Amino acid sequence: MNDFIEEVGKGVVEVLAQIFINIFFNFFCYYVGWPFCKLLTLGRYPQKVKYDFMQRYNKGGFLCSCLGFIIIAVVVIYLTN
Repeated sequence: MNDFIEEVGKGVVEVLAQIFINIFFNFFCYYVGWPFCKLLTLGRYPQKVKYDFMQRYNKGGFLCSCLGFIIIAVVVIYLTN
């Protein structure tokens, strides 16, 4: 019985982690990184794409999210020092 409860708990934690990652990385970090991508490339990148839910298959969306994450990390590190 304990093994069953442990496996269900792991599954719930995994689902919650995926939801948090999708909301934080694919939404928040994307919208932080998007203006910086536009600024650095003089408006050429990322190009407008057709509807793609949460930039799942959009490489431009992923790179903007990565840049946004880096910017957020640098700001957090700067503010904690």
